[in-house]
This record gives sequence, structure tokens and C-alpha cells, in this order.
Amino acid sequence: MTALFVILGIVLFFILLLSIPVVVDMEYIETFKLKISWLFVKINILPKDENKKKKEKKPKKPKKEKEKKEEPQEEKPSEVKEKGDNPIKIFYEDQGVLGIVDLINNCASYLGQFTKAFIRSFYIKRLRLRIWVTEGDAAQTAIKYGKFCQMIYPPLGYICSSCRVKDYDVNIWADYCGEKTKGEFETTIALIPRKVINAGIALVFRLVVRLFKALLAYFKAKKKNNNLKGGQEQ
Repeated sequence: MTALFVILGIVLFFILLLSIPVVVDMEYIETFKLKISWLFVKINILPKDENKKKKEKKPKKPKKEKEKKEEPQEEKPSEVKEKGDNPIKIFYEDQGVLGIVDLINNCASYLGQFTKAFIRSFYIKRLRLRIWVTEGDAAQTAIKYGKFCQMIYPPLGYICSSCRVKDYDVNIWADYCGEKTKGEFETTIALIPRKVINAGIALVFRLVVRLFKALLAYFKAKKKNNNLKGGQEQ
């Protein structure tokens, strides 16, 4: 009984640990910055710290060539292992092209479910984007401003409707007095590892079950045909 409580405690500990989000901070204000943090661990990926000295790699000593090279031994026909049947080939022989197409459609459906579950596994704590559009004259600035709005607002609308966004601030301005187009953004994304792992396990399980059912139906049909052939021979 004590061992059961210990196992349950360990499982609960890992569930709680994997429920703590991994936080990704990205920022571009003249320079790009990327930082990942989880619990008490913080990793600055960009910009790299130039003060850290790179460890010099010692030159490897050239290995002495062996005087006699071992000749590869030829495998005897008796020693060659017979390969088993390929499950995909078995599935194709039984189900044909339509079966393969149906399997691909199911896989696409499962991937769609995985994508939705993956999107639900993270949320955006902060999303700030600012762009100042400037061209040579007012007409070109207005045209380019329209293109920027067309490219940026629809994807951001899809992101905000698909996942949780707490702090949202996106602005695009047509700057008729500026010298050049410039922009900056800041975002903080929190990803929950437990939900990502659950989505991956569910995807693999669905694919394995689908393929197993198809192979099981094939072997049953094959066994039935062998029994019928045996009865006719008798």
C-alpha cells in the first residue's frame, strides 16, 4: 500500500511539474532578443553574451592507420536474415488505393485535432506590435500602408480567435514625415508542456489504433481465404 502511495505521489509531482508553463519572451527594438524561462531556469538565447570565452578545442591527434585493413566478410546465403512483410505493403495489398487514401484522410484529420490541441496548450500573455510605414511620397506611403494592413491584421485576427491573448496592442501608422519604414514588437508566450505531451500521445495512439484495425481485418480475411482453399482441396 505504501508503494502505491509513493507511485501516485511521483506521478502527481510530475503532472504538477509539467503543468508549469514554459515562458518565451521575444522582442525586437533595434535588436532581436529571445529568452526562455521555466521555474528558476532562464536562458538568454539572443543576443549571445560576447564576454563568454569560447573554449579552444584541442587539435585531435591523427590516428595511426592499421597496417592491414580487415576485408569485409561476405554474408553467406544461409546467414542472410529474411525480412518480414512490410505492414504498409500488406495494407496496400488488402485495401488498395482507396484504403491508402482513406488512411491519409484519417491521418490528416488526426493532425488537425493535434493542431487544435497544440494551439490550446499555449496562451499569449503579451502581444505588442508597432509599425511606422514611410515611402518616398504620400501616395506610395498610403499604398504601402494598405498592403501592411492586409498582410498583418488577418493573421493576427486568426491567432487571437484561436488562442488566449491577455494583453493585445497592435498599431500600424502611415508616417508621411518619416525617413524610412520601421517597426518593433514585444511578445510573451506561455506554453504548458503537459498539454503538448497529451496531444502528442493522443495523436500517436489514434494512428496506431487505425493501422492495427486495418491489419487485423487483413489477417482475418487472409485466414478465411486459406480455410476456404483448404476445404475445397479436401
